[in-house]
Amino acid sequence: MPETILYVDDDAANALVFAATLGGRFHVLTTTSGAEALDLLKSQEIAVLIADQRMPRMTGVELLEIAARDYVETVRILVTAYSDLDAAIGAINRGQVSRYIRKPWTPEELAAVIGEAIEVYRMRSQLRVLEARLREAERVYAVGVVAASIAHDLRNPLMIVQGAIDLMRRGLSDDPASGSPGGPATETPRRGTTRMLLFLREAEAAIARMADIIAGMNASQRSMSATTTEDLAQVVRLSIACLHGALRRRGSLSVELQAVPPVKGSPTALSQVLLNLLVNALEALPEGPDARSVVTVRLLSDGEAAVVEVEDTGAGIEPHVLERVFDPFFTTKEDGGTGLGLAISKRIVDEIGGTIRVTSEPGAGARFTVRLPLAPSA
Repeated sequence: MPETILYVDDDAANALVFAATLGGRFHVLTTTSGAEALDLLKSQEIAVLIADQRMPRMTGVELLEIAARDYVETVRILVTAYSDLDAAIGAINRGQVSRYIRKPWTPEELAAVIGEAIEVYRMRSQLRVLEARLREAERVYAVGVVAASIAHDLRNPLMIVQGAIDLMRRGLSDDPASGSPGGPATETPRRGTTRMLLFLREAEAAIARMADIIAGMNASQRSMSATTTEDLAQVVRLSIACLHGALRRRGSLSVELQAVPPVKGSPTALSQVLLNLLVNALEALPEGPDARSVVTVRLLSDGEAAVVEVEDTGAGIEPHVLERVFDPFFTTKEDGGTGLGLAISKRIVDEIGGTIRVTSEPGAGARFTVRLPLAPSA
């Protein structure tokens, strides 16, 4: 179903003209009061809300201010006469509306404005879905990093236990050289040791089950390599859009995107990598706007892989920190961050056969370079 446009004007004739003029191009609803408009916003999803400024009981700015607070994804447009331009400019400055249209409007102008607003709404909707997926992926991969670490740490103790069981079996048997790890004992047990050997076999069976669990924990992390991202540039753009406002408040953003072939890995997982790198670059910049603060994002292809670079002009990374930036739970943040962002990013990239590297010098910023293998079809 096409996105819905809601037009609010206390003059029923204006609402009728709006519906007649643009109803063939868009899915249009009209109403003559702010209260009715709020009821419609509660009952269905509205992509674009267009309100006339001069309405009794609730002005257009007042209506759009409520919509800005309660329906943040809806794109808001104010229709105003020349005498109300100050109110329109004030509404734009306070973030209540994205733009205004002066009366009398023309169908062509209004159609163009609505078309642009719908594209903005679609982008916001994509970002909402992406953010939800990223939150879920963050939880899944955080658990995966911990699980993989636990699985790795359990291998050595299990081997030690298995070796101790072998030694105990040999010590209980008449023939110390008999028996084989994990297999049934063929020796003639000493008197009174039959039950002890049975217990040892049960312990070995339990160790085998634990080894299977560990193998399963590692195998569960390898399914992502089968997925493909067709448009990596779009993934980069959406990731930048998530943090564009925060980046601009710190400095400037430079984006250099080239067309690249499809790559291995899911869009959600690769978005998480990019967001982690962008957040890392953002936090490396000093507080407040500074013309010298720049975050640069590049996307290019070297023929064998797609390459993503995220570079900042921050304080750089000390050598003793540089060698640990990808370690799980390692962080230098004063607010006590989790230390999982870069570790998760490295795990995602490693699982699809890519690489992630960082170069930095104190006082000279940092550059993270991600190489992503091309999909087999590419």
